[in-house]
Amino acid sequence: MRMRLALASLVLAIFAASAGAQVYINEFCSDPNGAAFVPTTGDFNLDGTGSSAEDEFVEIVNAGAVSVDISGWTVSDAVAVRHTFQMGTMLPAGSAIIVFGGGSSLATFNAQGAGLGVFASSGFTSFNVAGDTITIADSLAVVVDSYTYPDGGGSDIGDGESVVRDPEAPGSAFSFHTVAGLGLRASPGFHSDGTTPYLPASEMTFSYNYPGNGGDVALNIRVNGSQVTTFTGDVAIGLSDNFAFEILSPLGSTNNNGFALIYSVYTTGAAPAGIPIQGAGFPLDVWIDPFTLPTFVPLDGLNPTNPLLIPTVSPFGFDFGPFDVPPTVVGMGLSAIFQVFAAAPGSGLFLDLAISDAIALDLP
Repeated sequence: MRMRLALASLVLAIFAASAGAQVYINEFCSDPNGAAFVPTTGDFNLDGTGSSAEDEFVEIVNAGAVSVDISGWTVSDAVAVRHTFQMGTMLPAGSAIIVFGGGSSLATFNAQGAGLGVFASSGFTSFNVAGDTITIADSLAVVVDSYTYPDGGGSDIGDGESVVRDPEAPGSAFSFHTVAGLGLRASPGFHSDGTTPYLPASEMTFSYNYPGNGGDVALNIRVNGSQVTTFTGDVAIGLSDNFAFEILSPLGSTNNNGFALIYSVYTTGAAPAGIPIQGAGFPLDVWIDPFTLPTFVPLDGLNPTNPLLIPTVSPFGFDFGPFDVPPTVVGMGLSAIFQVFAAAPGSGLFLDLAISDAIALDLP
């Protein structure tokens, strides 16, 4: 019974990961064209060509003391969402991420090691020269920061240059960059002096592996905000750590079908053997053994066993957590192995299942 209660608390202990965060719009350029500058159109994304559309940008900074997972967050103007941050995008304390309207490459920009440049996922930012509103919202559509600039060429709308907060801090007024930045036209990725870099944000690269039937379902786990690439193996976590689950269907074939997250508990170092189950002519590696191990189903589709376990819905799937490692499991020498089962029409001859890789967490 103690083992069951300990692992139940592992899933239900919610951690407030965003505490201490101050994410804000620090700099933006809605008009890269300016007759007073040479060249007339700024090449702010450093792809070798100035463009009135592709060199628009907004710089987002984390002025807080903790990293922030901005997966599924959005950048919008007054008309539509222009960018959605991909799953696994982290904004560490003191870092910046810059969303450009487009371009041919960001290799040169990102080689600077100053802020991370990304292209708008919609293909453009479309910031209106004649006034607009730029908004950052989290994955629940809660506004994190928003700024409205008017038409008329005031100090908060650039003409061939960016505008930047002066001083660079949440809530400060915007000013022409040439005024705040010692004559510089813009400084995406850097402080307004153009020489002091912001730390770069990070985007995780996912590696999917579907054992057995190749079913279109994946389980990702982030530990302390860093992605654990899906694989069959153990990941050690400690009392001060936190972790989060992501359940997704990369190709979308199981998005409207049922799924379940299942985990079993075992003594660390005595991992269960895979159970091969025939399906679609291939063995399915099932690592959950309900006959010999304590087994739990904390998520049955979107009907969790506890009302606190509510997912964040993103374009990439369903996020649960992050969760603290509870003190009740310390010293018990336990591990928990997790796997996702989903309905995948047409994937099996008699077992219509898509089964993810398994990931095991070794507890302290």
